[in-house]
Amino acid sequence: MIAKVACEMFLEYGFDNTSIDELVQRTKISKRTFYNRFKNKADLFSTVCIQLANERYPLDIGHYQENCDLHSMLQEMLLKILDATLKPDAVEFDRMMIAVAIRFPEVTIAVDAVRRRAVQGLREFLAETNREEVLHIEDAEEAAWHLINGAILPPFRRAALGLRDVEITADDKRAISRFVKFFIRGYEPRPDREER
Repeated sequence: MIAKVACEMFLEYGFDNTSIDELVQRTKISKRTFYNRFKNKADLFSTVCIQLANERYPLDIGHYQENCDLHSMLQEMLLKILDATLKPDAVEFDRMMIAVAIRFPEVTIAVDAVRRRAVQGLREFLAETNREEVLHIEDAEEAAWHLINGAILPPFRRAALGLRDVEITADDKRAISRFVKFFIRGYEPRPDREER
């Protein structure tokens, strides 16, 4: 409950203007209870960031099925991730995470955990396609980051800068489709590819 109320307050007031006094009043806990659970406001913020990531980015985003349309599956997964990433509160929290992490280095651990959570389900799916020899992927985490950096990050950064709406557009879908085709071609098993 504390993290949920804190999330609402961070979104409403920002990090600096969120008051621990008001938070404990709203949640009907004592300051002592608050400080038994959290070192400080930055620690609370880190907890909220990780909780939001756990809610937004489910680990089980799909499993490879033999004879499936890999392109469609990857595109659908990326659209789910993009949808979660483009939520207005997610965009606002990302802006806040960057600003807070600069001043409170301990928050960078939470920032990293959020980013890792966003790719975890995708990484597991790609590892599965590698085991099934559908794709030739030496490092599933690196491949998942390629997908995130190529398909998710550009529209997300534009939204974070206020240069686009947060709704997924037909252009987003086409861009993701093109990137998935490019990605699959890069990781397709080829007889001329050497094992390293």
